[in-house]
This record gives sequence, structure tokens and C-alpha cells, in this order.
Amino acid sequence: MSVEIQASVVNDAPAVFPKGVTVITWMVTDTSGNQATATQTVTVNDTERPTITCRGDKVVNADPLVCTAVVRDIGPVGGGDNCSGYTITYNLSGATSGSGSDDASGTAFNLGATTVSYTITDAAGLSASCSFSVTVINPDPVVTLTGPATGSLYPVNTPVSFTAALTDAAGGTHSGTWSFDAISQAAEIAESSGASAGMATATHTFTTAGVYKVKLTLNDSCGGSGTADQIGNMELLVVVYDPLAGYVTGGGWIDSKAGAKAQYKGIGQINGAGNYGFLLTATDGDVSGGGVDKFRIKIWDKSNRDAIVYDNALGASDDIDDANPQAIAGGTIVIHKER
Repeated sequence: MSVEIQASVVNDAPAVFPKGVTVITWMVTDTSGNQATATQTVTVNDTERPTITCRGDKVVNADPLVCTAVVRDIGPVGGGDNCSGYTITYNLSGATSGSGSDDASGTAFNLGATTVSYTITDAAGLSASCSFSVTVINPDPVVTLTGPATGSLYPVNTPVSFTAALTDAAGGTHSGTWSFDAISQAAEIAESSGASAGMATATHTFTTAGVYKVKLTLNDSCGGSGTADQIGNMELLVVVYDPLAGYVTGGGWIDSKAGAKAQYKGIGQINGAGNYGFLLTATDGDVSGGGVDKFRIKIWDKSNRDAIVYDNALGASDDIDDANPQAIAGGTIVIHKER
């Protein structure tokens, strides 16, 4: 004889198990109404790491009038997790330091390179990170000499005015130094509104005759520096002479004090046409006790932005001490001493 017992079995298991521990209750009921129950534990573990994607490296100029830059739009561009409840934090290291949650956008970054790192962490403690750099740069000020014209002549003990224009994308305040060969003098700075442009000036009285090479160096308050020593394509040279020290004769002899060097500048034509400038530098070897006579001539087209048309020592300085004249193959140069 066989006995068949019929019963129904039910449980309260969810259709989708959440992360964590879920207790399921099972209930069995037979045809007579008798019941029995049992429990079962189901544990779902989160083993999938979250993801996060950073932006590319970023280079920005310092904001006007300060040496920092407030940088925006640098939050993560993607990421997430298979489970809700994750958090995002950031850390700054390098030129700028700090930390926070969600997004570093709007932070003031210092000059230099800063590494921005983002970390996403889910409820299970799993994490992922990405990083990029934000570099704040300070463009050097741009210096443009505007006066006097190169090769201008002045008697000794005459005040000479020097001018230059400056521009600086980062703004801030500026200081500068004019140099006239070995002579240095602080620049007078006039900042314009917003400090993005301005003027640098100086007035100097030369007490000794000579040819002086002029240079201006400007520094901004964020560490940038710019220099200039030319007007157009010509070195800025100022010629200071002593009216009582000598003369130039009609025969072409250049009268000079002892020292065996002379420099002469003027304008003229080539084959009866044009508007040309010339600079002649000569060394009389015999005056200094015997030696080689040297000669240099540089010619430029004044009607074509001072374009150089001839120079037998191309690339050399126009300064009398660095002019690099060439030894002449024939003839002689005599520079008369003052009597």
C-alpha cells in the first residue's frame, strides 16, 4: 500500500536580491493544514569596482593682477558604480595643495603644476582613481624700446631720455632696470589701467664720451622677466661725444682720443640714390704700438625698416668694443690723437 502526502511550499524570497544579507523564510503546508517553516540566508557581495574618468591636462594663464588662476570645468567627465551610494573626493598636490569632495572646479591654483586626483568609493569600500595636471603659467612681460632713435648723438653732460612700452597678459606690478654698458639705472614705471600695459622711462646724463649699448630688463610681480635692446632690427646705441675732444677732417681722417678705436655714423646714398645709414668702426693698430689695422662697415636701408644691405662682420654687435672689425688686406687706418 502506498501513501501520497501532498503539500505546498512557499517562500518570501525577493525577485532580485539586494547587496548584503537577505533571510528567506520557507513554509510547507500539507493537505491537513499542518505547517512547518525553515529559514535560509542569501548573501550578495559587491565585487565590481566603480569607474571614474578625468579630463585631460590643462594649461592656463594666471588671472590679471594676481599670481593665481581660478580654474573651472575640471570635474570628472564620467564614472559610476553598479550600486548606489558611492562618494567622490579630490586631492591636490604640487604647486597647490588641498582636498575636498565632489568637484575641484572653482579652486584658485598657484603658479606651476598641480596634480588633481579624483577617487570614487562605493558602499563596499571598492574604489577607483584618475588624475591630470593643471598648470598655471605667468607669461613674461613684452618690452618694446621706443626711444631715442638708435645712434642718436648727444654731447657729454646732456640729459638723455629713454622710453619703452610694456605689455603683460598676467598684469600685476612691474619693476625694471635700464643698463647703458656697465651703468645701471632703475626704470620709472607707469602702469596703465588693469596693469596689462604701461611705460618704462629713464633720464640719464652721460659724463664720459662713448658709444653706449642700451638694454631694458622688466620684471613682473609674479616672477616673469622680459628684456629688449633693439629698436626695429637695430641695436639701440647712444653716441655721446665731447665737443672739445676732436673733429673729423674733410680728408676722411677720424680724430679721436688715445685708445686706437673710432666709430663714425652717418647717412648717404648708393650710386646717387636711396636713403641709407652706415656705421663705420675702425681700429688703428699702429697707435697702440704696432698691430693690424681693422675695419668694419655696416649699411642699412632706412626706407625699408632699416633692413641690412651690407655688413662685413654680419651678426656682430654694433657696440664699438664688440664690433669685431676685420683686418684690412691693404691700406692703412690712422686715427689721430687729440693734440
